[in-house]
Amino acid sequence: MQEPAAIDKLLALINHLPAAVYHCAIQEDKLILDFISDGFSDITGYPVEDVAAQKVEVYRRVVYPDDREQLSATIQRSLQAREDFTVVYRIQHQNGGIKWVRENGRIYSDTNGVAHLLGYVFDITAEQQAAELLEASRQELDLLSRVARNTNDSIIISDPSGVIVWVNEAFERISGYAKTTIIGKKLGYSLEEQSAQHEVRLQLETAIAEAKPFQIETQSVTASGNKIWLEVAMQPLWDEAQKHIGFLLVENDITARKQAEVELAEQEARYRMLFSNSIDGILLLSEKLEVSDANEAAYNLLQHHSGSLIGKPQTAIIDVKDERFRFFTEELEDDGKARAELHFIRADGKLIEADLTASKFYDSDARLHCVYIFRDITARKQEQVKMEQLLRRLSLATGSSGTGIWEVDVQTGAIVWDDMMYVLFGYPSYSPIAAFSIWKQAMHPEDASLMMKIISDLVSGEKEVEKASFRIIRPDGEIRYLDSNAIVQHDANGHVQKLIGTVRDVTESVVSAQKIKQQYTALREIAFAQSHEVRRHAANIISVIELLQLDPASLKDADMIQMLQHSATEMDKQIRLVVSKINQMEKDQSK
Repeated sequence: MQEPAAIDKLLALINHLPAAVYHCAIQEDKLILDFISDGFSDITGYPVEDVAAQKVEVYRRVVYPDDREQLSATIQRSLQAREDFTVVYRIQHQNGGIKWVRENGRIYSDTNGVAHLLGYVFDITAEQQAAELLEASRQELDLLSRVARNTNDSIIISDPSGVIVWVNEAFERISGYAKTTIIGKKLGYSLEEQSAQHEVRLQLETAIAEAKPFQIETQSVTASGNKIWLEVAMQPLWDEAQKHIGFLLVENDITARKQAEVELAEQEARYRMLFSNSIDGILLLSEKLEVSDANEAAYNLLQHHSGSLIGKPQTAIIDVKDERFRFFTEELEDDGKARAELHFIRADGKLIEADLTASKFYDSDARLHCVYIFRDITARKQEQVKMEQLLRRLSLATGSSGTGIWEVDVQTGAIVWDDMMYVLFGYPSYSPIAAFSIWKQAMHPEDASLMMKIISDLVSGEKEVEKASFRIIRPDGEIRYLDSNAIVQHDANGHVQKLIGTVRDVTESVVSAQKIKQQYTALREIAFAQSHEVRRHAANIISVIELLQLDPASLKDADMIQMLQHSATEMDKQIRLVVSKINQMEKDQSK
């Protein structure tokens, strides 16, 4: 037997081990706890006496519920097989926390052949947490590695001095450099030796020396010598001990965006030049139809001082009571563009006549806008009134013949119709629709290209006088035939100034001519059909006459006399039939 002092030393040693040591007797594959060290209290927070008093069941209640079945199954297999075991599981500390433990058990038999279980329970919480952290870090590193490999951006990693140690595949694709040729170079290797690029290089070197972030948009040169634009973002890398371990650079190829920005700037410059220098007034209106911008010509035409038009509604600029305004807004709403002659309101309240062209568009934020381009045509309209008065006097002279008179000012675009022109095209003389719109809409599709060619020849001066026949389709769908005559009037410099012409409805004449042509065709067909019959019977009579000349005595032949009579009768019938049909055609024509 061991001395009590030796036993006390052994117990003291066991109780000071960083583990819970226990001993169980095995009776019929059941465990009888007869010893547990003070390490149990250190691991679980519960007094050793609680377990000593309630044996194994108390300890099993300390085991985390989800791990109890696994622990029991492992120990049970070990008892049945009489084998050592190792199992990792969780326990619930007295303070409510969770701890990870590893239990090792060894089964042995004493000198009497009785089986015993000697076990050790170690607190491995810190070890397990470190393993979990390591696994999380590994997964995070794997994810970052996948991102770096598959991203479209160029990624570069350097050491603290700025020497490149790693690049991704996107870097090779964007720069044209192979990994093997670029690793070991300093950051900024592709910057050109120019003043602007030199400044970028100095900023980069300063950021590397001070381990600071760096961000810039700059040009770089690829392996093939092409210049590209890069958006560069550099961040210093630190380890857990806050030691500087290198830099991470992300480079995004923004060449396409830069080119688009240049093109956009050029377009903006061209637009601004056109906007500012246009002799026509230009107004930009918001979705609420309020002026958001206006050029200098608009301020001059409306006699407003600079900036005073901004924010004004269109009702303060255009006379919306004008009947033509309703047609204008309907066309703009339906087609997205419109043109009309409307009254604009000057700053002093006076009205001016303006030729307005409008269109709707959406900006990059999908907001609706309208652009109005207008020109003061007051003087032109006054001249037009004079021309209309002249045309009315001419109409009095030509009205009885149903002839319409028109005039086009090639230089101003003004078109004047007399009242008869509107009547010919099926419109009232007070129609708010522009004359050109009426003409264009009424033109028969098969004649449109020819008429446009004739007008083009007159305007260009290739022809001085022109006569044309064409068809129109009136609003009620009726097709009418018109004859038009036009002459060219030149200004003092010999340039084409005006086209002046007349239009006459010749539908009845055309229809009559078509009927005569149809009747002539029918008569010709009748004559052709009947002439065959007449010629056949005439041939019989001629044959008989020739026979009589040869043998006058044959006239006594009754059959020959009968044939002669029959042929003469049939010839008379055919002649009467032709006369009857001609008479009927004359009656049809008179109707």
